[in-house]
Amino acid sequence: MNERERRRPDPVIEAYRAGIDRTLLRENLKLTPEERILKLMELQRLAEELRRAGEAVRAQDFDSIYDPENLLAEGGSEGR
Repeated sequence: MNERERRRPDPVIEAYRAGIDRTLLRENLKLTPEERILKLMELQRLAEELRRAGEAVRAQDFDSIYDPENLLAEGGSEGR
């Protein structure tokens, strides 16, 4: 591989680079390792909370949730 070929950017890498938010990377790199771990732990807590909420919704009886009579009684159809 000659010098010219080495300097030419790989089109696949360039396509990925276009979608990367470098400012977010820079801000994250300003944090200490401990701060990064704490942010990761908070993100994991959020993911777990969302997972539990999704399970709770899926466990409900959708027929009773979306029954038009229940929606009218609860005022859920207002503004639609």
